[in-house]
Amino acid sequence: MLRLEVGYSLYGSDIDESTTPMEAGLGAFVNLDKEFIGREALRKQQQTGLSRVKAAFQVQSRRSPRHHYEICFEGETVGTVTSGVFSPMLGCGIGIGYVQPEIATLGAQVTIRHEKVSMEASVVELPFYKGGSLRS
Repeated sequence: MLRLEVGYSLYGSDIDESTTPMEAGLGAFVNLDKEFIGREALRKQQQTGLSRVKAAFQVQSRRSPRHHYEICFEGETVGTVTSGVFSPMLGCGIGIGYVQPEIATLGAQVTIRHEKVSMEASVVELPFYKGGSLRS
């Protein structure tokens, strides 16, 4: 819960071997001027554009979005939740998942669905919790 409130990704849920750093919003940590395996694929992805990006959303209720729930926009499934939880600090459900880049705009209204469960949510900026810590 704490790692999600500050926006950290979890390997195996939010990022894995099928996720590129560009999709996960980690492009700042990649130096494309150095030689490494996969560099050309990342350059190509940078040139052609991304088919999906990591997006954060805040549910407009106390319900918790869960892994594998659908992210829908205007009635169409546009992505999948990778992590979600009820945030006691915010008093609502929060989550992250991958969606088409045009959906990942701040304030975009999405619906999180799974079987008979439906939750209205808004795309928000990370971190979810900006209240700092005892150190700040």
